[in-house]
Amino acid sequence: MVGGLAAGVLLGSVDLGPPLSPARVVQLLAGIAAGLLSLFGIVYSVLFFVVPFAATSQSPRLNLFRRHPLVWHSTAALAGSAVYCIAAGFAVASRDRASVGVAVVAVALVGAAFALIVALQGVAFRFVQLAPVLDQISSRGEAVLDELFPGHLDSTDGGAGGGADGTVATAPVDVETVTDGPDAAGGGTVVHWRERPRVLRRVDGAGLVEFLREADATAVLHVSPGARLRHGDRVLTVSGATALAQPPARLLRFLDAGLERSFEQDPAFAFRLLSDIGLRALSPAVNDHATAVAAIEESGSLLRVLVHRDLGSGRLCDSEGTVRLRHPSMTWPDFLRAGFGEFVEVASSTLVRDAVCAELDALAAMANPARAADVAAFRSGTPWADRPERLRPVPASDDNDGQQRG
Repeated sequence: MVGGLAAGVLLGSVDLGPPLSPARVVQLLAGIAAGLLSLFGIVYSVLFFVVPFAATSQSPRLNLFRRHPLVWHSTAALAGSAVYCIAAGFAVASRDRASVGVAVVAVALVGAAFALIVALQGVAFRFVQLAPVLDQISSRGEAVLDELFPGHLDSTDGGAGGGADGTVATAPVDVETVTDGPDAAGGGTVVHWRERPRVLRRVDGAGLVEFLREADATAVLHVSPGARLRHGDRVLTVSGATALAQPPARLLRFLDAGLERSFEQDPAFAFRLLSDIGLRALSPAVNDHATAVAAIEESGSLLRVLVHRDLGSGRLCDSEGTVRLRHPSMTWPDFLRAGFGEFVEVASSTLVRDAVCAELDALAAMANPARAADVAAFRSGTPWADRPERLRPVPASDDNDGQQRG
């Protein structure tokens, strides 16, 4: 909007191209500005249609379209173009001549606005269809898994995986000194959350480790991205010679908390969304088992990405190799439960059970012996553990049919 204001005042005050009648140019700019403002209704109508549809038909935690860059770029472009036309109209109205360049730029902005609206409609159509939504969730989840777990089981170079620079949340905290306990390791400073309930979205691991190194301290992080922070929850326990001298608010500046979960640093969020879509499809009101199978297959695809990955040890070291931060980390059985656990509990049809068993069979065939044993243990805990490997029913033969009829 600032750019549109500056461009409108500048172009309306200079001669650029052949002269035109100021009255005609002002009329043109006023009409274009009114038309651009009416296009805001299209943007918001699309937003108000897709967001409730995704919340009711897919998952209330699905915010991919609302956070899509094209939604906000379209809004900013339309607002900037309208401001340009209004500013240029006032600038031209005070002169005895107007340049054709002002009108040409306004017409070009109209074309760009229509192009953005068409692109936005295409994105909206994709987000109300099942296959594109599942693909978006799976691709975003796979990107997060690649970032968090880059190392393979045959390689120990997993990296610390520190977060990128960004805005972090700070909240009022209190401090209590503890003298014993498994988390304090013989004494430490416990930092509690004293703000409104929030969801931990990311941790600046590299920054926190460097802070602890400079303070000659170590810490235990009791929560992981995706966890909900409520009043009184323990967030960090810091131990070290100078730990008590550090203002506790400086520790929480390395945590980014918000109202909603996000994909960033949350390896279980994609599984949560896929489970939401599958469970909603299995509800009696929908009864769409094929959609649940599609969600199960996408969860299986994400687990196949992890089957040979090093899931880390839950420890971050400084540049000298000293362990500075311990944090919760998901294990392979945790990922199996995140991907299939809720489907196992509610599966009532052979189609859904067969899909889960097929994915477990594929993971067991791909995994090393240790993780294959975890897959077998997970399967042994399912209600159909004593059923065959595949659950598709075998059609009865004609002879059996004849015997039953007889």
